[in-house]
Amino acid sequence: MSANALVSTALLVSLIAVAQMTHADTYTAKDLRIAIPVTAEERNQTLYEMRELLHGLFFINSALSNNDFKTMIAQAKPVGPLLNKFPDSMKARLPEEFVQLGNGLHEAFDNLVRNAQDHQSLALSLRDQSEILTYCSGCHDMYRFEVRTNISNK
Repeated sequence: MSANALVSTALLVSLIAVAQMTHADTYTAKDLRIAIPVTAEERNQTLYEMRELLHGLFFINSALSNNDFKTMIAQAKPVGPLLNKFPDSMKARLPEEFVQLGNGLHEAFDNLVRNAQDHQSLALSLRDQSEILTYCSGCHDMYRFEVRTNISNK
């Protein structure tokens, strides 16, 4: 794992720990995640991309369950670049930590592909996929998209 990935992973673990501590003491109906202001169109596009990531993870997992590294690599390669598809209009409004999580997620997909090409190890691929899911869950624990009608870029 690269130094950048280690920093991102440490940041992610810290964010998850804070989120869990916030929710551990009391049950609350309040959504304490950080709001990212978006237009309805930006939210819909971003949620579409998230579903595509989820579909990619499904196909990656399905290929791994058949020990089919060729198919897994073919399914994983196009998934990482999906992270670059955030609408330009909202990129300036993304918190730096959110961007770091996205970069770490992109790097984790690259590692999954590279390790599968080099080693074809089911255990290593599952570890790489677990790292990917850690980024996904950490981001969902910390952030939410809030549709606003009057948005200005920084």
